Amino acid sequence: MSSTAEEYNRIERYLQGAMLPGELDEFNEKLANDPQLAASVSLHRELAETLAGEGVHQFRRVLQRVDAEWKFKSGGSFLRIVKSPRILAIAASMLLLIGFFAWLGLQGPSPEALAMDSFEQLPLETQMSSYEDEIIPLRNQASQAYIGKDYAEAARLFLELARLEPANTNHKLLAGISQLGAQQAETAIGTLRPLADGSDEQVNMEASWYLALAFLQAGETTSAQTYLNKVAANQGFNAAKAAELLKALE
Repeated sequence: MSSTAEEYNRIERYLQGAMLPGELDEFNEKLANDPQLAASVSLHRELAETLAGEGVHQFRRVLQRVDAEWKFKSGGSFLRIVKSPRILAIAASMLLLIGFFAWLGLQGPSPEALAMDSFEQLPLETQMSSYEDEIIPLRNQASQAYIGKDYAEAARLFLELARLEPANTNHKLLAGISQLGAQQAETAIGTLRPLADGSDEQVNMEASWYLALAFLQAGETTSAQTYLNKVAANQGFNAAKAAELLKALE
């Protein structure tokens, strides 16, 4: 095997966690002192992330077309086109990449990773118009914690606001979103489910979306799909994103 193909093979095994302890130590030492190797590992990792899922199938189809074109131009003899050591190295490397990306594609992103990738803050300006004057200081503290992504503190403050002003369901919604941001999936589920299953149209779809993410974060894919279907069918808030997540979970 050529040096290029051997390097790709080592990078593949490194990214898969398939190296033995001694080999891993040697590779890590080389990685720390070889900028070219570090750049190659970074590129492989980036390609793996880009081509995960359906992308790997598209990549495979492109390579199949290239293979067919090579065979056609060489008069049906693939060997005539790969006599060059350089071409052999590229071909071997491409085969290794296909195997690696196919492995990643089969693995797919975890529900927790999908939840993390899909989580975004709900803008406060659309949610905080009905606060009473006497709780403005507490609102400001909650807002600052939320915007600053101190989600555990934001959740605590929004729950306090919900206690002081129970008729305003936005407090509970933002508390649940903050709990989700703080990786408190089970707590977020308990906060968001009554809103998602309730009749308050002001928060129903938003709560359903974030509840679905909370279920994903907790690894409860079936429950997540139930609420994603609800959001997608509504054709409103984050309907397109819900449809994309449903496809990713197939």
